[in-house]
Amino acid sequence: MTDKEIHLRAAPSKEAVVRYLVGEPNATTALIKSFIERSVLIALGIHVFGEKDNIIRNTIGASLAIEMYLLWYYDKQLKR
Repeated sequence: MTDKEIHLRAAPSKEAVVRYLVGEPNATTALIKSFIERSVLIALGIHVFGEKDNIIRNTIGASLAIEMYLLWYYDKQLKR
């Protein structure tokens, strides 16, 4: 690992999920903020490159799938 990699912060979505899983104060707010930010990015990508029909449903579905995966993945690691 390089010096630059060592000093990089984790992605906001990972930080929010881990804070939520360990029960930190205001973690739910951080989780919701991360979900909304990701949703906006997904919606922009769908709008520019994808099928614009059902953009809201597709955006929420994609963001929710990512959020559920992150919650499962980091919860599994914390239980080790």
